[in-house]
Amino acid sequence: MLTCPEGMVDMVLDTDTYNEIDDQFALSYALFAEERLQLKAVYAAPFFNERSTGPADGMERSYQEILKLFRLAGKEVPAFRGTPGYLQDEKTPWDSPAARDLCDRAMQYTWEKPLYVVCLGAITNVASALLLQPDIADRIGVPLAVQQSQHPVACQLFFLIIKDFSLFNQRFKLHFFCFLISFLK
Repeated sequence: MLTCPEGMVDMVLDTDTYNEIDDQFALSYALFAEERLQLKAVYAAPFFNERSTGPADGMERSYQEILKLFRLAGKEVPAFRGTPGYLQDEKTPWDSPAARDLCDRAMQYTWEKPLYVVCLGAITNVASALLLQPDIADRIGVPLAVQQSQHPVACQLFFLIIKDFSLFNQRFKLHFFCFLISFLK
């Protein structure tokens, strides 16, 4: 059972930073909360709405926004481009720099001291990393803020997690704790 961590927390932030301002606030907080957090990397997540021409464009805009925030804050943290799209099914990952970094970075952690992966957008980078290297599942903790999504595979994965924790945990043995945020239109 994942408990509230004591002391410093190592984390990576997976974010569609250009999409909405809450991600910019979260990234800024993570950059300056040095007494509690060690931000190890930031991953650009895809998004598609009126602020982008498609998921790949949304991810690239988010990546550029991450770099812009680093310049404004006078901070540097490794940043990686994420997936250019969403999962097409539950078995086929996207091989992206973000997914590869998460695979490599997570292997430095343990079940007892996991790497926290904070997702503020589509969880495609994290899902792809898990599909690329399932062994990382027992090395990461993923606090999920689950909200309405227009992407069917992401919705199915979220609802699989929420509906049947035991099934998901049997497959991945993953530290999950969820917040359910639903915005119904």
